[in-house]
Amino acid sequence: MLFAGFGLGPLLLVVLVASVVLFLLAGIRFIPNNKVGIVEMRISPKGSLDKGVIALNGEAGFQPKVLRGGLHYLLPIQFSVHIVPLVTIPQGKIGYVFARDGQLLPPSQALASNASADDFQDAVEFLRKGGQRGPQRKIIREGTYGLNLAEFVVITEERRRWIGQARHRLGPLDRLRRSKTQIWNRKCRWLDD
Repeated sequence: MLFAGFGLGPLLLVVLVASVVLFLLAGIRFIPNNKVGIVEMRISPKGSLDKGVIALNGEAGFQPKVLRGGLHYLLPIQFSVHIVPLVTIPQGKIGYVFARDGQLLPPSQALASNASADDFQDAVEFLRKGGQRGPQRKIIREGTYGLNLAEFVVITEERRRWIGQARHRLGPLDRLRRSKTQIWNRKCRWLDD
C-alpha cells in the first residue's frame, strides 16, 4: 500500500489544506468590463437592515458600492455577487430613474427633488445627501452607466433594468420563471389585440 508507512495523519493534513485552499479560491470573483457586480452581504456582525434596501453601515443586505470590471475577492459564505450589465442608454434616448431607497416623498410631491442628491452612480452619496425614493426628476441621457440596480430601476423605451432581472446562474427554477414570464407576455399581447 502506498501510504502504509506514513499513517493517516499526513493524508488528513493534505485533505484539510486542500479544503481550505478550495474554500478561499471560491471567493475570487471576475467581473467582465461590460458588467458590474452588486454585492449582497449575507452575514454581518451588525445584523440585518431595519428598513430600506441599501445597507449603508455594514449591515447584511445589498451594499451601496458596485464592483467594476476585474478580479475581486470576497469571502464566499459572507458575500454574494449579482453580476448585471452596465446600463446603456442609446443615442437620442433617455432613461427614467426610480429609486428604491431613500427619504419618503411628501404627499404633495410627485417627483423626487434632485437638488442635492443627483449622482445615481454613487448610491452612498445619493442616500447620504438626502436622496428621495420614488420616481426621480433628473433623467439620465445617452451613455453607459455603472448603476447599483439594487437601489435604482432604470426605465427606457426598450426595457426596464433592475437587479431582479439578471441572474449569474440559470437553474431549473429560473427557466421556469422565464417560461411563466413568456406565457404572461403572450397573454398580454392577446389582450392588447
